[in-house]
Amino acid sequence: MILLAALLTPAFGQASQINCYNEGIALAEQGKYDEAIEYFDSAIKINPQDAKVWYNKGLVLFLQGKYAEAIDAYNNAINLRGFLFTIFYRCFLRNAFYVALVDASFSMDLSSF
Repeated sequence: MILLAALLTPAFGQASQINCYNEGIALAEQGKYDEAIEYFDSAIKINPQDAKVWYNKGLVLFLQGKYAEAIDAYNNAINLRGFLFTIFYRCFLRNAFYVALVDASFSMDLSSF
């Protein structure tokens, strides 16, 4: 009986991590970014080796305008995923920073009126 419990423990931990991740995604889709980050952080505590959780945490941080924190989360995802993820990340970042720069310049133009 104890052996059975020991064998099933990782499965329960994995399910809990998946539940935290899925809840984080659902909250992010509703625009509840702070709550989504809390769930992603819980998923990371359970399994810090899951790159998709780090990536989605980075995406939510980016949407909040927390660019430095987003980069840290993306770097964790890159370290876990390797080369192909790095290429995707760099393409995403180039576009994301372009959007941020355009947004910032638009804000500066409006403030001159």
